[in-house]
Amino acid sequence: MAEVEVSELGISCNLMIPDIDESGEEAIEPEATCFKCNGSQMNKKGLPCRKCNGTGVLASRELNAITAIVREEVREFCQHSFKGMFVDYLKNKREEQAKQVHQGIVCDGCEVAPITGIRYMCSVCSDFDICEKCEANAVHRHHALLKIRKASQAPNKLICQFKNG
Repeated sequence: MAEVEVSELGISCNLMIPDIDESGEEAIEPEATCFKCNGSQMNKKGLPCRKCNGTGVLASRELNAITAIVREEVREFCQHSFKGMFVDYLKNKREEQAKQVHQGIVCDGCEVAPITGIRYMCSVCSDFDICEKCEANAVHRHHALLKIRKASQAPNKLICQFKNG
């Protein structure tokens, strides 16, 4: 079994996640270490533990049911949390992208100046750039375009070589 620690928003717990066997099914063990003797099979007086009858493990369907419920709740919580974080990340990324200004660059499709957002630079034509809207409308679709998200990362020159034939 693998031990996983989940910690977010002040929630902290340790879960025992079962390994997956060859058939793809979870290998759920029907027993857990006895909490009274910690698996030593003896109580403080050296006698066999009465909670686990000296076996060191507890076999319980209720324990398995609770484990399955907790595992499902944690899975749902993680999926919901991740989905929320991912939506927020995409929203922030779009907002940051919309603020990008490509100074001195004019869209050769609609002639907006300067291009804001994503800039597309033609890999064949020299000095041919279009904005997001023109790219979405398939302006200049006959050549491959370089997608430039940040103005600071734009190349000074783009050189391509074609193989005729």
